[in-house]
Amino acid sequence: MTAVVAAEEEARQEAAKDLRSLHSSPCEWFVCDHERTRTRCFVIQGSDSLASWQANLFFEPTKFEGMEVLVHRGIYEAAKGIYEQFLPEIKDHLSRHGDRARLRFSGHSLGGSLSLLVGLMLLARGDVKLHHLLPVVTFGSPSVFCGGQRVLEELGLDEGFVRSVIMHRDIVPRAFSCDYPNHVAQVLKRLNGAFRSHPCLNNQQRVLYSPLGKTYILQPDDQSSPFHPMLPPEAALYVLDGKNIAGSSSRATTKSALRAFVNSPHPLETLSDPRAYGSEGTILRDHDCSNYVKALDALLRQHTKSVRRRSRKQRFNQRVRTWPVGYRVCAAHMGLSHVNLSIWEFDSPLLAIGSREFYYKQNSKTRPVSGPPQ
Repeated sequence: MTAVVAAEEEARQEAAKDLRSLHSSPCEWFVCDHERTRTRCFVIQGSDSLASWQANLFFEPTKFEGMEVLVHRGIYEAAKGIYEQFLPEIKDHLSRHGDRARLRFSGHSLGGSLSLLVGLMLLARGDVKLHHLLPVVTFGSPSVFCGGQRVLEELGLDEGFVRSVIMHRDIVPRAFSCDYPNHVAQVLKRLNGAFRSHPCLNNQQRVLYSPLGKTYILQPDDQSSPFHPMLPPEAALYVLDGKNIAGSSSRATTKSALRAFVNSPHPLETLSDPRAYGSEGTILRDHDCSNYVKALDALLRQHTKSVRRRSRKQRFNQRVRTWPVGYRVCAAHMGLSHVNLSIWEFDSPLLAIGSREFYYKQNSKTRPVSGPPQ
């Protein structure tokens, strides 16, 4: 990691060139169509190659699309290459369906961050119109923007355009968004001049990049992973609503609650535990894409059973419950369907993240279109 951060500019330029290359894509990606809604879905897998880890570790800030906003350089350079690979498939879909065409970008881990950048780049470069884009949905993805709210504002988007699902104890979404101890921040500044003037690293919080959009917290059952101390002791999907105990709501309250959450547990605490490593370690347990699918699938099945047992009135009354620490329980029972449908806007899709197959209802068409060069 030190070699990547401290490399000379010429070496960093060469690394950026490699990440942009059409022949060294850091992640595999897949495309499928949902014919009924005329939606083409682009899904990018997470880190599973040397190039993908190069993208992760090349984390110095750089400007995003000429805006006064800083972005994770390695992931941005990788997104430029994937952008060029996606563009023919995007243009083909738009030409076939015109104004009714819709595009969905999603991914797990690094793939989710790439999906977000590609979606925003399409708007910034004028290759698609806003009404063609459905919200970007990410799973267990690291933050990549410092001042990202300005990007949304300049492109005419609200925070609902970015929907980030994170496992309750997943270290990866916390990696760049946790509070960096002063000695770590000083080391980064000595190794690379880009960090010396990095605004997110020079404020009181000392983070590298901040969460963007709406954050959904996925908590599986305690047999899969221990419940988080800041959440109710039950498997559910939660969303920060910005409400405090008194019932008032504000963006500042949401940011404060999210900041507390991403620092609990702090990544350094996770990394210091010997049980975190290996195929049975807690890092893989809480980040692996198959465990995200397993947890979501369990909640979907729980929801289906509860719907059959409850009357419409009962479902309405129990849809949302408030938790005193400032979180809203959105999916313990009824809420999962509400959150899931607001994310996907499909009937009941199950996306097998990290798999080569995508499963939809029978009225949907599965069509793997393409992927990066092997």
